[in-house]
Amino acid sequence: RRRSSTRLSLTSGSSLSLTAPFTRDVFVAYADKDEAVVNSRIIRPLESSGVTCCTAQRDFIPGHSETHSVVDFMETSRKTIVVLSENFRKYGLSHIVLGLSNQLIANGRVIPVRIEEDADIDGRFRDVVILDM
Repeated sequence: RRRSSTRLSLTSGSSLSLTAPFTRDVFVAYADKDEAVVNSRIIRPLESSGVTCCTAQRDFIPGHSETHSVVDFMETSRKTIVVLSENFRKYGLSHIVLGLSNQLIANGRVIPVRIEEDADIDGRFRDVVILDM
């Protein structure tokens, strides 16, 4: 099935291609400080079921632009899980992930997951279901 050739863009100039082939199942975006809980509650269970996951912390190539890596991982993953927490608010890449997530959520490609109460990142996901872990 062909996807449209539309590109989604951020105000910073980054954009996502909706025609890029998927090379992985899920990109999991989370703050470094949440790594232990994310690994035990999200990544390990998914990977043990055969789901291919990638993360910035584990899979970004050193020396490459983090912004371009986020764009690449989000456009070539079937889904993006955004792990919402107080730590994610302070995470250096959160503004890029959230900007692109807001554009992809209508396509059903973003799954917001909250690991802390009141961690919906200023109401950005108020119109969608958020999974509480």
